[in-house]
Amino acid sequence: MEKRYLFSLKCCLIALLLVISYNTKSQILPGTYTTSWAGNSFAPANNDYNFIQSEANSMFVEADGTIYTNGYFDEANKEMGVYKDGLPIGKIPNWPRSADGGSIVTNSTFIWASVEEGFVRRYNKSNYLPAAADFLVSNTSTVLSQNIVGGLALVRSELFASDYTGNKIKVYSALNDGVLLRSWTVAKPLTMATDASGNIWVISYDLSKWGATRSIANIYCYSTAGTLLKTLTMPSDVEAKYIAINKASNELFVTDIGDNMQIRIYNNINTTPTLVQSFGTQGGILSGTKGLVAPLKFNVPNLVGVDGSGNIIVWANGNNTDIPTAAGSDAWGACVESYTRAGVRNWQMLGLEFVDMGTFDPATDGADLYTKHEHFTMDYSKPDGQQWTWKGWTLDRKKYKGDARLFNEATNHLAPTLMKRINGKLFMYMTSMTSDGWWVYRFDNANEGEIAIPCGNVTPWENLWVDNNGNGNVDAGENPSPINIPQQEQVWGRNVDDNGTIWFARTTGGIYNYPAQSINSFGVPVYSPTSAQVVAMPAPFTDLRRINYDAATDVMYLSGYTSQLKIVTGDWGGSGRLLARYNNWSTGNRTAAYTITLPAIISPTSFIVEKDYIFVVGFASKGKVLVYNASTGTLAGEMIPGANVGGIDRTGACDLRNSVAAFKKSTGEYLVTVEDNLFEKVLIYRWNPVTSNVAVTGVTVSPTSASIAVGGTQQLTATVLPSTATNKNVIWSSSNTAIATVSTSGLVTAVGAGSATTITATSNNGITGSSAITVTTAPGTVTITGNVTQDTWTSITGTTVASIPVSTTPNSTATLTSLERASNTADNYGVRIRGYVVPTTTGDYTFYVAGNDNVEFYLSSNNLPSNSTRIAYHTGWTKSREWTKYPTQTSTVKTLNAGQKYYFRVLMKEGAGGDNLAVGWTGPGISTISVIGAANLDRYIPTGAAGEMSAREPDILPVKTSENAFSIYPNPATSFVTVDFNGEQDGEPAQVEVIDLQGRKIYSSGVTKAPKLQLSTSQYSKGIYIIRINKGSESVTKKLIIE
Repeated sequence: MEKRYLFSLKCCLIALLLVISYNTKSQILPGTYTTSWAGNSFAPANNDYNFIQSEANSMFVEADGTIYTNGYFDEANKEMGVYKDGLPIGKIPNWPRSADGGSIVTNSTFIWASVEEGFVRRYNKSNYLPAAADFLVSNTSTVLSQNIVGGLALVRSELFASDYTGNKIKVYSALNDGVLLRSWTVAKPLTMATDASGNIWVISYDLSKWGATRSIANIYCYSTAGTLLKTLTMPSDVEAKYIAINKASNELFVTDIGDNMQIRIYNNINTTPTLVQSFGTQGGILSGTKGLVAPLKFNVPNLVGVDGSGNIIVWANGNNTDIPTAAGSDAWGACVESYTRAGVRNWQMLGLEFVDMGTFDPATDGADLYTKHEHFTMDYSKPDGQQWTWKGWTLDRKKYKGDARLFNEATNHLAPTLMKRINGKLFMYMTSMTSDGWWVYRFDNANEGEIAIPCGNVTPWENLWVDNNGNGNVDAGENPSPINIPQQEQVWGRNVDDNGTIWFARTTGGIYNYPAQSINSFGVPVYSPTSAQVVAMPAPFTDLRRINYDAATDVMYLSGYTSQLKIVTGDWGGSGRLLARYNNWSTGNRTAAYTITLPAIISPTSFIVEKDYIFVVGFASKGKVLVYNASTGTLAGEMIPGANVGGIDRTGACDLRNSVAAFKKSTGEYLVTVEDNLFEKVLIYRWNPVTSNVAVTGVTVSPTSASIAVGGTQQLTATVLPSTATNKNVIWSSSNTAIATVSTSGLVTAVGAGSATTITATSNNGITGSSAITVTTAPGTVTITGNVTQDTWTSITGTTVASIPVSTTPNSTATLTSLERASNTADNYGVRIRGYVVPTTTGDYTFYVAGNDNVEFYLSSNNLPSNSTRIAYHTGWTKSREWTKYPTQTSTVKTLNAGQKYYFRVLMKEGAGGDNLAVGWTGPGISTISVIGAANLDRYIPTGAAGEMSAREPDILPVKTSENAFSIYPNPATSFVTVDFNGEQDGEPAQVEVIDLQGRKIYSSGVTKAPKLQLSTSQYSKGIYIIRINKGSESVTKKLIIE
């Protein structure tokens, strides 16, 4: 982004903010919240300079340790900052002609600094105001931004200036600004320093050449008259950048920003300069455990200075090897440290890069926060603003030279991070300031330490790259492939759900999503460029801008514009005026459950949904967050930055497409992160929605009943209502410990055979829930058949298990003595195998499926088919017993009891070509995956009993599929639901049943002539239920959501 454009944009935005009032109608947010932050050592609570600027390109350190900096850009206009003893103490104004980062120098009275287009400005040190008009030093290039004053130095009453483009060192009268005294030729002169004798030292190199093509730096020593006294040529493996001199010790300090990342120290500079020390750990941040932060592990030490006590000040930017000018804008971010000459760190100051944003690792309960380059660990026992510790730097610029984070401008400011766990593995998804694409990173802590390894991207021109060989670079054969999104339309809405599915919301062209197909052997999520599932833009939208899909609840949230709420002039990059929720998205529902009209006054830009709440931020409302109830869409309140960060006036505009993120901790506390690039940090709200004691009103125990063999165990789970109850602890007890005992965690152990033993969970206020436990005879007395039933349907098309007509009579039925069928028998058929698996040993088991083509494996928590759930599947094909081709072939760990029968069902659909099917397991005494054999199988004979039928077992009774059989409303329901028979209730008795997702029948009633039936739902927990109507030989089901 060109600086002139940044300046114009800033002026426009400031003008816009001046005419906007932030006083939206406020509502008190329930509970309490505090304001914290991460990524910057300071927050501007009482002034506008108390933070670390986003970058510095030059630095001057005075004898008393005061540091003056000159940077190319800072969002809060702190291009030139002043620091001392590890604290910010001021900033130097730099308008109307902005600082350019080139150089800065001081004496006891004045400050001289380069400003843009080759000028130098003198300031009064007492008030930081200009002392004279700017004067021109460098004007060789017709491209004004390339006229660089790369160095400034003072000797007595003379000011020495490096005219980089003019290949000159020019000498001016220090106080007669612009009066040129003399000059001499030096090729590409940059930083200058003076020694105790008053000689001028200058470093020279070609700014346009870095990395493999870098130029070798020379350091020259001149007398003040321009006589060359010494030449020091840097070795070929050194990328010298900046110099400083300790006049007291006669030492020259040279930064090496190449692979060494050290400070080279030369002594005897008045005679023969000799390298005496390479200060810092060789290899810097990439040495040892790569990316792990530690003292002396410099992260591209761009700048160096020395104070009068010999302390070494190092300003590291993290990246500065691809910059075409001295005042390049990719050298952003700051780690400033002071060390004694012995290497003991005195202090450290940190600041984030412009722009940046942070999200939490979902697996560590808020303990790990990731920004664009940084990994912070969090300790919430510390005061706000001091809870973060910089643990890791995640960029390896040496090994992964194509990492998009190296090219801040070219990628339009990568910033928002989305941390996701897929199959337990941590991934970082990142998009740009204007949502131009997705970049995907993986982690390999054992081999790569803290580094985030590039492993995929969808580029701004909508091409897809997947790192097939795991080396983190785009190689031959991995050329990005065009994805099937039309190119002519802007995509403003981009997101990634918790399953790793990438979502795109085109402005008018609908919604595309790309599921993660698998994770390859290198740990890379694999996406297909042509696998998009495409959905038309739902009503009431005419223009989509943001998208957020909650995979856990199957709820879609969209925002954008409508025919009534249209885009307005100046609504640049906004998220739209309307936010809508759609329940049951995957089943085809496109009717909004509710809509929220977002206040135009905040210029909304971003929203995020986390558990029970929606968090919204806007461009004009800065760091303020509006909080809505996710279930109802009603406004819950707002969070406003606290006084410890300077209030709302000292937070920046939220102009990223993902400016807000949230995470709910296990304690119920919400951590809400908000972009604050004005002051180079991530704003963090800590919100506890509950402040008063909330009593327990109900306790349910799951499962409500279980049968266990003697010696076996059954884990019970207690759910306490409401979910906001202050004390959710329960005490477990058994009505007959001679039959079953229960631990403090709800683990039941079968002691002796018997029935009707009640296990009770009691809350702190005496509310109880229970489960009925039956204990059967010990293992060894269970009789099993040693076989299971296989049903086959032939001559059916399709490749998915959904095409198997399980409600019809199969073409053939056979028995199997193991869970493996013969291979390569036919084409175009479907198979169902069902029975019981009976473990011989209590313990943890893992199941595996393999087959050709599609396979699904369902397992019940007991002997009832109604309790079965899908635990393993694959939608591709595998070779015989190829157990690990797809991650979904492997189930989660299942705890099974010896001698207990567990109902299972296997479905397999074969298309054309080879065919095979097998189910295996590992567990106690089974160390390698083995096909389940006759010793652990028992035959299942369907009886049609109600306890064996549910929405998960539709193949027991024929199901009437007519949509008009009955209807239910409202859906979702809160206190009641009406079952409307739509005029089809003809007097024949019908049974109405409500079944929960565990297959338990929680309501049953007979109905004859009533046209409608109203059921109370207030006593049921929130969730998904099945309403089933049984009438004669037919059964019809519909899904009900209770909110």
